Amino acid sequence: MFCKNCGEQLPDNAHFCKKCGTPITDNPIRKVPLPSSSPSISSKIILAILLVIVLIFGSIQVHNRKLAAQSGAQPAAEEQQQQKQAPKPAKESQSASNTPQISLDGIRIQKSSWGEPKLHLDIRNTDAEKTIDRYRIVVYAFDSNGTLVKSSTNDASCYHGSGDVPIAPGETLKSTVVWTLHGFDNGQKFRAKVIYLHYTDNTEWKPISGQDISLTGTIS
Repeated sequence: MFCKNCGEQLPDNAHFCKKCGTPITDNPIRKVPLPSSSPSISSKIILAILLVIVLIFGSIQVHNRKLAAQSGAQPAAEEQQQQKQAPKPAKESQSASNTPQISLDGIRIQKSSWGEPKLHLDIRNTDAEKTIDRYRIVVYAFDSNGTLVKSSTNDASCYHGSGDVPIAPGETLKSTVVWTLHGFDNGQKFRAKVIYLHYTDNTEWKPISGQDISLTGTIS
């Protein structure tokens, strides 16, 4: 192949004359097409599939949350309905079940040879069926002016005593139990109060508001 401008002999694959630089039109330069920047059809299909998967997963999550909320609300509603239907115990029956089956029929206080007051209580079991096997009392001491006297041994404002001599139904405990009121030698008037009863059937009684099983006596 020869250059048409200067006649220089050129190789067959030459694009320009190496002598005069004239382009060789018989062997034009081929332009290599650049890859397209737009996504291919396969890429669009993959994106569409991923989008469908995300939508399905999201729908499943929303559905599960609704089911969980409904299942949690149903037991609460049933519990409220049961509470509304449950009968409330009457106040009268509550107070009747706590009625003390006991009576204090007498109180005596005597000085011992050591000058300590000794307390005797006549405790009557008014229950027709149950036997009392344990009981506790509290005793308050007052001077001649009616002022509360504290213990000279431990500065306590009252004396706590207990007993375990059984009291059968309808019977009275008379002078069987004696409580020595240590430290209350200066007391002139004493008020004994029952604060606890225990029965042989393992039931018990404790005073509620307004219940006062007590008796007051002076030293004889």
